[in-house]
Amino acid sequence: MAVVISDASPLVHLSAIARFELLKQIYIQLLIPPAVWREVVLEGKGRAGEVDLKRGVEAGWISIQSPGQIYHQRPELNDLDVGEAEALALALETKADLVLLDELRGRAVARTLGLRAVGTLGVLIEAKRQGLIPNLAAELENLRKNSQLHLSTELEQIVLSLAGETA
Repeated sequence: MAVVISDASPLVHLSAIARFELLKQIYIQLLIPPAVWREVVLEGKGRAGEVDLKRGVEAGWISIQSPGQIYHQRPELNDLDVGEAEALALALETKADLVLLDELRGRAVARTLGLRAVGTLGVLIEAKRQGLIPNLAAELENLRKNSQLHLSTELEQIVLSLAGETA
């Protein structure tokens, strides 16, 4: 089974558009570090992601795992927020197949560490490819209206093209 680690942002954005279940359908099992739990559930009380993440952990398809010493030994992680840094450290330790994170700086660091990373849009593209959502354009509109994810027109065109939809 593939090891997939998630940062907070994809969890929050997918929850905001009522598409959190796509994570379970696509990846089956997710790992998150404690900082992501704190950010989404404790600090994010009453906001998108809180209830969905709690339910995922209670159901057992999302597990919380602390990164070990590598977290403190990688200077590349110093400039990231704690959730991103813990997620990337955990990905290195578990030899994760994929890391879910949206922030460009975090994804750039992931690449330098040899990790494969996709964000919320990558999850939605994969959902479209697997036939889990019928129309990516509608999901992008939903993101624009109900989440804090910034979508430029150019990025939207690229995403739709990758999913086989024309704008």
